[in-house]
Amino acid sequence: MAIDLELARTLCRLNSDFYLRQYQSFSDTRRQPWPGWQRCLDLIGDADAARSNGWALASGDLTVLDLAAGNMRFAVFLGDALPGLNFTVYAVDNCPPLAVELPQVVYRQLDIAEALLTGSNLSELLLSAPVDLAVCFGFMHHLPLHTMRVDALAALLQKTRPGGFVCASFWQFMSDAGLAAGALITSRQALAELSLPNLDKNDYLLGWQGKPGVYRYCHSFSDDEIDQIIASLPNHARLVGRFKSDGRTGELNTYLIWQAGGEKDDISG
Repeated sequence: MAIDLELARTLCRLNSDFYLRQYQSFSDTRRQPWPGWQRCLDLIGDADAARSNGWALASGDLTVLDLAAGNMRFAVFLGDALPGLNFTVYAVDNCPPLAVELPQVVYRQLDIAEALLTGSNLSELLLSAPVDLAVCFGFMHHLPLHTMRVDALAALLQKTRPGGFVCASFWQFMSDAGLAAGALITSRQALAELSLPNLDKNDYLLGWQGKPGVYRYCHSFSDDEIDQIIASLPNHARLVGRFKSDGRTGELNTYLIWQAGGEKDDISG
């Protein structure tokens, strides 16, 4: 069945409740950076387009928009990966208890999923001035509709200055046999317990640390779905990087890197 607006809202609320109740245990398991983050920086730093626009990670000030920033792990990573660089991170998330206060971070609480569901102008709600780099890691799989995913990425592109970059990750947990088996089991349990209808293909309700009755909605992206997202973005988004990274297999996330303000051009990495 296709997920309708009412079911999409239910799934998003399930996730909001999950993070508000499980924020401490979740944060405890989310301390280390993902390998894909460093590769994003490497690809951006090496990009001919970056050099031609005078955008260099090695010097000057950097402004960053982090959509669904969680416990500010990416901001910590930037400080370690780019020592001596002055940067400001505009962090947006809907779980204040999860947020860690850092001097270089400007935090804004916003229910991103609800804004997308109601058709609000997400770009305007983000408030920051145009940034050099916008990222969205570990969040796209929480958006139950294709339109929500495209609108979120389009908003990041709108908030990125011409020549700047947008990076996003897309979880593909069903490519791992162990994760896939667990997802099938917990989804059946959760749908029955929560009296929810069957979900779309690649949509699952995942458990958390074996805790009874604790679930969150997650989507496992296929390569074809990622292709469709790329094709749905506006023409001023130029794809300059695509690769797989992270997890035990090194392939649990697909990363996409766009440059704002260029001609649309799909590549593979």
